[in-house]
Amino acid sequence: MIPTRRTVLGWTASLGVLALAPRRPRAAPRRIHVSAGAIGDRFVALAFDSAGTILWTADLPGRGHGLAERPASPEVVFPARRPGRFGLVLDARDGSPLARFEASPARHFFGHAAFDGGGCLLTTENDLDTGRGLVGRRDPAAGYALVETWDSGGTGPHEIVAMPDGQALTIANGGIETRPDTGRAVLNPGEVVSGIADLGPRGRIAADALVDLPQGTLSLRHLVVLADGSVAFGLQAVGLLDGPAPLVGLWDHQRLHLLDAPAGALDGFASYVGGIEADASGTVIAATSPLGGALALWSVPERRFLGAASLPDVSGVAPLGEPGAFIATTGGGLIARVAPASSGLDVRVLARHGLRFDNHIRTLVI
Repeated sequence: MIPTRRTVLGWTASLGVLALAPRRPRAAPRRIHVSAGAIGDRFVALAFDSAGTILWTADLPGRGHGLAERPASPEVVFPARRPGRFGLVLDARDGSPLARFEASPARHFFGHAAFDGGGCLLTTENDLDTGRGLVGRRDPAAGYALVETWDSGGTGPHEIVAMPDGQALTIANGGIETRPDTGRAVLNPGEVVSGIADLGPRGRIAADALVDLPQGTLSLRHLVVLADGSVAFGLQAVGLLDGPAPLVGLWDHQRLHLLDAPAGALDGFASYVGGIEADASGTVIAATSPLGGALALWSVPERRFLGAASLPDVSGVAPLGEPGAFIATTGGGLIARVAPASSGLDVRVLARHGLRFDNHIRTLVI
């Protein structure tokens, strides 16, 4: 049918209205912080903003620990805290559940994971039959099914981080043997052999090093990648020590280097680092101790100690938007801002909540 003049004019008017209709602006990306915690007897995942306001909470099947952010996706993954076996995938925008997976029989998770350059999730795991440390590679497109298993290069693998190229990985082998039937009891006291390993393609160990300190007393557990590609790590004492323990150091993918602090400055750490993070610039690191109720900052380029402060039961720490600044959480429900000051550290309480924050925080921009 040939359109009439009136029909054509109607089409033109309609197109004009569409052309003039204002476009709905896209929501600006926002910075949020995601963590595990507990409200009463409920284990939860939760998110809060940089002012300390809780944005959402979601139930977890058991106690969480750390989490991994899937690149180019709103998905965040919570592997169970040692010796749990669940993995839960949530939408970071609102906490809605997306998927759940379980550790293979005779294995458990250690509460940490990372995504590799191929988009697969890597979980640190324990083989209960052999005591070997493992890395499980899981495919999100297949419901996070296990597709490969690699050797971690040690016992008790804890945190795993991806390098900026997305191909290489670094893993902290804590050296601590545990089993689900004995809870978190250390089964090899005095025999802890801890270290760090770089994994290349297909899980090949490209470089590794043991903690060059009295073995059996220190466990290397937590890691963070820095701007120059090196990795900062935190140590925990698992036995009696003669004198103060070194707590923080750097791995340049060839050697371990310990960072200094003034005498007595880290006495409040109780020889235990429970979390370590880098600021937005990747040049300042923060270490926390929930056992000692303390935190401290270092400048990496200068290898300079910036100060320490007391904050009861502090463990979670993550970068804020400005260089040098961090957000920290405690087991008592407190959220604080921490930054270097002209003398020591500036610690400002942002909010207090009726919940317990767990050990780690991840900062996301969504």
